[in-house]
Amino acid sequence: DDGVVFVESDQVDLEDLIDSVNAAYREDPNRAILIKADQTLHYGEVRAVMDTLSQNGMSTLLLAAEKVKE
Repeated sequence: DDGVVFVESDQVDLEDLIDSVNAAYREDPNRAILIKADQTLHYGEVRAVMDTLSQNGMSTLLLAAEKVKE
């Protein structure tokens, strides 16, 4: 699905992202935020997730990349 955001295995709306991430942090405060996107996702959609997290004080973000298969 285009523009779908997950926290762990739960699908969330962008508006609910912070609450979901905060809930995950309460379970494990030392965890990192890893952002993964498939190749069909537009950069602007990834950036919207990053901006939402950053605006809420979550500034250490990891981006996952997958090597293009030849």
